[in-house]
Amino acid sequence: MDRSTLIIAGGAAALALFIYHRQKKRAATELEPEPLTQSQSQSFSAPERQTITIVFDAAEDSSVAVAGLLADTLEPEFACERIDTYNADILHPDELRGGGTFLFVVEVDKEGEAPSARPLTRALRPLRLSDSRALDGTRIAVIALAHSVCAFSAASGGQDKFRGGLRLQNGLVDAGARAVHAFGSAEVEVEEVGESVLPWCMEVKSALQREIGMEQQMMEMMRASKAQLAAGTSRGATKGTARERRRSRD
Repeated sequence: MDRSTLIIAGGAAALALFIYHRQKKRAATELEPEPLTQSQSQSFSAPERQTITIVFDAAEDSSVAVAGLLADTLEPEFACERIDTYNADILHPDELRGGGTFLFVVEVDKEGEAPSARPLTRALRPLRLSDSRALDGTRIAVIALAHSVCAFSAASGGQDKFRGGLRLQNGLVDAGARAVHAFGSAEVEVEEVGESVLPWCMEVKSALQREIGMEQQMMEMMRASKAQLAAGTSRGATKGTARERRRSRD
């Protein structure tokens, strides 16, 4: 092998070695994407336990019993707070703004009026005219309890004997609240509370589970999407920085 051949072979070997070390250094310089933080990597968190406010008339045994039945039905999936209608704060529409779920247990008299709910019903009237979305985001359900003394009077009165409770529900809905279930009614003197009210309680619970569950799932999906977007932006910035460092070294 002559001198020129040896020089060419040596140059080729040196070039190959240079290319190998350069590729190795480039691979070491290229950073791995940063791992997701705990909040970013958590696609879905445990659903929050929602609070349900049960508004009832503590002066009436039947109202107390129905409020207790509602709470027993909803718990432990929901946290229940029971408030007497004689608590003046809950009888003002401002206390119902900003979302939340309120279940009203309303006592009606023999004329069909609901004295304990009347202050709130009256306060809703101007609100219905001035701001039809004042209670937007607030969920409500209303059940009215009548006290007919016999089956005949219970049947003859019809649904008109519950009109005080229905008036309350209509006022809440007209002010922007959303009824999660149909208006409920029960004859607590003629029927057992468990038999007449329990089906309504179970239906309200199912409706709340569906609605709140879907809302929470949508919120978690939005959080996961934002976390993935933030992680992608972070990886893009890291790769850009690595490329700039390689250029500066080259």
